[in-house]
Amino acid sequence: MASVPSPHRQRTSFFPTPLIGDVLFSERVVCQTKAVPAYGTAHPNTARWPNHKLVFAKERPEPESVDTFDFYYAADRATQDAYNFSFTKADIGGTKFDAVARTYVTLRSAFTPNTPAMGAAMPNTPAGLFTGTYVLAEKRQQRIGEQELDSLYVAETHVYVKRCNIVQLGVDPMNGEVLTSTSTLYYASEVVTGSTTAAQLFADPANAYWGLQSTGVQRTGRQLSEQWYEITVEVVVAGTFASGAVTVRSYSTTQNYYWPPVLSSIAIDLWERRNGREERYARPVYTKEGYRGECRADVVDTFHVTAPGSTTPDVMLPLPINISNPFYSISIGPCLFAGATYSFTNGTEDPDFVYTVASYVLPATTPTTWPSTVTIVNVQPFRGGYLKSTITIHKPS
Repeated sequence: MASVPSPHRQRTSFFPTPLIGDVLFSERVVCQTKAVPAYGTAHPNTARWPNHKLVFAKERPEPESVDTFDFYYAADRATQDAYNFSFTKADIGGTKFDAVARTYVTLRSAFTPNTPAMGAAMPNTPAGLFTGTYVLAEKRQQRIGEQELDSLYVAETHVYVKRCNIVQLGVDPMNGEVLTSTSTLYYASEVVTGSTTAAQLFADPANAYWGLQSTGVQRTGRQLSEQWYEITVEVVVAGTFASGAVTVRSYSTTQNYYWPPVLSSIAIDLWERRNGREERYARPVYTKEGYRGECRADVVDTFHVTAPGSTTPDVMLPLPINISNPFYSISIGPCLFAGATYSFTNGTEDPDFVYTVASYVLPATTPTTWPSTVTIVNVQPFRGGYLKSTITIHKPS
């Protein structure tokens, strides 16, 4: 029912915010009946107060012959971002973030839990005051606590966290390079990679995005709340990535290695007896004498997610030479040689043995001489993947 106001209203105004346009006022009204307009009813003078509505009515203790009320009128606040902020800290999953809390006075009927959405950007008002990117992390509604406003309005608080990466630094004891671990905050609907959101990634733990990568980084994550996730990218192996592997380190050193002798030829020396008989003695002629000791070596260590294919190491396979007959004997220890065929005949005038032709085929070794380098490959498990050490040993000078 509509009340019948007196022709004169006594008005008291309040300015609840720094903006002079935000006016909350009360009017003392004498009503012929105790019928009070419904809360939300527009002010009778819509020309002067087009946006104000009745938010509270309070009967005054006047004589019984007079019904006097204080009617309180308020208008929606459209420019609250200019003054409703405060700097604070927000806790998400145990991690503290710099944050801004904005408190709005809004109509209870206008409150929408999902607007704005989690992760929405904060209004940059006042302009130039905030640096960085702030996104919505929390939204809550509560009573204002003032009887003049609680009938129609509620206090709505939006907490915006400042997006930042949490970085930890370490040192790789293998090469002295810096190892980083970077944790990034994502809201559920935010795209992390390609077109896949954080919520979709966490629902698919077998996704190739997770786990150890060929680049030497490892991705893990944890859900902090219904809407928030934390993804950590940790460098487990520092180095340079190329061709599907990470070069962890390369250096020069020395290493013990054995290089077998290299046979050039076999010389047959003839020794003549006083009775005219000849005896033959074999003498090896070497291009390289055998060597065992320190050699210059280059080492390259690379990291692989999966075990690298087997590599046949460089090996030298020396062979011994053993020839024995009634006329001479040859016994040479293992060596490298190019291979040869040795033929022998005792002729037709030998007093002891019949005419004989002998042929000895000596196959070539692998290799036939020292190569410039020998490569050795060693693979072993390492930090969830595999470390491949390629050692190149240089021949003695």
